[in-house]
Amino acid sequence: MPTFERIRQISPYFFGIIAVLLIAYFVFTSGAEDIFRQTMQDPTKTPIAVVNGEKILYADFLKKVQAQIEQQRAQQGSDFEINESAIRNQVYEQMVEEVLLRQAAEKAGINVTDDELLDILLDNPPEYLKRGFTDTAGNFNRALYLDVIIHPENLPRYIYPNPDQVPIEEKEKKINDFRNDLIIITDYLRTQQLNERLIATVGLAESVLSPNYLKQMYKAENSTASVKFIAFDINEIPDEQVNITDDEIKSYYEKVKKYYKQKPSRKIKYVSFPIVPSSDDSLRSKKRIESISEALKKATTPAEKDSIFEANLEHFGGISYPFTLSKDIRPEVLNVIAGIKNRDVIGPVQLSDGIYFFRIDDRRSGSQEVVKASHILVDFGFNKDSAKAEAEKILQRARAGENFALLARQYSSDRASAMRGGDLGYFERGRMVKPFEEAVFAAKVGQIVGLVETDFGFHIIYVEDKTSDEIQYSEIKIDTKTSTQTRNLIKREAISFKNQVESGIDFDTLAKRINQNAIETAFFEKNRPVLGSQYLTDLAFEKDKGDLLEPIEIENLGLVVAQVTDSRKAGIKPLEDVKDEIKARLMVIKKLNILKEKADEIYNKVSKYTDLSQAQLDIPNIAVNTVDEIRNNGMIPGYGQQFQFSEVVFSIPLNQISKPIRGERNYFIVQVTSRNEPTDEQVNQRIKDFRNSQLQNIRQSAYYQWYNKLKEQADIKDNRYLWYRDY
Repeated sequence: MPTFERIRQISPYFFGIIAVLLIAYFVFTSGAEDIFRQTMQDPTKTPIAVVNGEKILYADFLKKVQAQIEQQRAQQGSDFEINESAIRNQVYEQMVEEVLLRQAAEKAGINVTDDELLDILLDNPPEYLKRGFTDTAGNFNRALYLDVIIHPENLPRYIYPNPDQVPIEEKEKKINDFRNDLIIITDYLRTQQLNERLIATVGLAESVLSPNYLKQMYKAENSTASVKFIAFDINEIPDEQVNITDDEIKSYYEKVKKYYKQKPSRKIKYVSFPIVPSSDDSLRSKKRIESISEALKKATTPAEKDSIFEANLEHFGGISYPFTLSKDIRPEVLNVIAGIKNRDVIGPVQLSDGIYFFRIDDRRSGSQEVVKASHILVDFGFNKDSAKAEAEKILQRARAGENFALLARQYSSDRASAMRGGDLGYFERGRMVKPFEEAVFAAKVGQIVGLVETDFGFHIIYVEDKTSDEIQYSEIKIDTKTSTQTRNLIKREAISFKNQVESGIDFDTLAKRINQNAIETAFFEKNRPVLGSQYLTDLAFEKDKGDLLEPIEIENLGLVVAQVTDSRKAGIKPLEDVKDEIKARLMVIKKLNILKEKADEIYNKVSKYTDLSQAQLDIPNIAVNTVDEIRNNGMIPGYGQQFQFSEVVFSIPLNQISKPIRGERNYFIVQVTSRNEPTDEQVNQRIKDFRNSQLQNIRQSAYYQWYNKLKEQADIKDNRYLWYRDY
């Protein structure tokens, strides 16, 4: 038997640990069999999608997702709440992508052979496969790995203490389970390899970068400048000062209409019937709350209260939470239960999402300490000593009492956390790099620690909180739910509305009669969820102008009755669709033309200055902005993308005052006071790594552009509406 086939016939007991890594590869669903019975579709023949004539059968989809349910629940626990709709959508997109990529690979003559997969599995297994054969010291036992892979008959002696005492049926089950999982793994590896080769192929044409161009790019990305500038904003010009005629709009449209392309589109009009509790539903909930409250009031001992709470916990489907770190408990819940003694009951308590009764089951000081910290990162940049000196200055300011969050926003190189004032949230051991972790967990609450050096740079750390307290508690939630009777009544109203429109009553007239406003959407395309529902979009594209859709339940709207009011084929958008957009664009252009006069006037006054800041003293109502470390990337703090600004900043002589620069919605007058650019020696030292990163980015970008175009041009028939509504 060939080695690859032999491998595929063993049980991946050890591969169970990688299930979580494959969750993104397959997804799960629930209740699909019932939908099949309702739609009377044959799962072995009916496709959930057809991609360029190739069917993706629902049965195959369901088989994969049902297998993933078990893996997901094993990894997260049976009580874990999962967004099934989101995951179904994810797997649908992935399955379509698999077909498109395989079709493209076949056309390009790209394939992945079994021998290549065998080489990966035996000689170069991915890290997630090696983990099952790696000890706590990090040593990979290759001999054990190969023995299990190549000689599956030896598997029981590794997984059972006494394999001879294990029933044959159980051993065979392990073998069969492993076979199924290994098929998933090899399919995943095959797709992964195909993707990598397609990325390389697509990006090949974009991968030729001249040395001079690379050096220019490196210098541009690693240069900074300190500038002073005056900004003139088009908002200074009142709309009433600008006149835009219909002829101007039409003339502009004729020049640019080729850029206003549209795909097939639909427009719908709809009314909604909110699914909300009735007065009877509210009264029913009120009685439940009063019943529990009265029983608790009558209880004379803590034990009686405990007994009453326990009975209602079961009756109303309450929840008992295991020991949970206090930082992981919802803040408004923690505020209520923090002061309650063990086994005490409190309620009714009104929270944002309903009325609750709580009981503290137990408390303990847990073994897992977590820390809440913020940090300021100063990366090494071009000069490690300079970076350290800068970090020490910031540390002194922080210890002197300056606001740590403001310092982080201004100076931290970690821009993601800097936007939150340096906040890293709570984290346990093992989440951060070792020097950072050791410093944080050794510090006291309220202490500012630094400098801590890691591979990322120098860190200044503020330790805000430490805790290991855990609470075990139970809750009964009584919220006013919409009863089945109320839902049926609302559904009858929606169906009645549809039937009356079909009988000849005008949609808008009937809407006004029931005190509703008929709302019409803008035109939408096939791939755009209308009202947040792709299902509604798909149904609209199955209908013609004037057709009515069956009532559809949509989150936050209720039952929606919709009518297709217009449809368009692919082509150029008509002027009426883009008139407002063109008018807004012409408004900006004309305001900029007016603004130029003011900018020129101010420039004539300041052009002879040696310091632009003098304008703030000499000219009324003129503000001079000062910004340090502007980069050559077009981003100007407070003004967004302004590439014209950046281009001038990194080209004009130092201290020269520029002529007015026209931006997207502004004019600028700029003076550059300093520039920091990498030297040729620094460029030469780092150009190799920079080239590799640029090539990777270019290839990835080219690949995604290629794939998006591939998908856009593909003939994809989406049949999800036959089984699901929430997508």
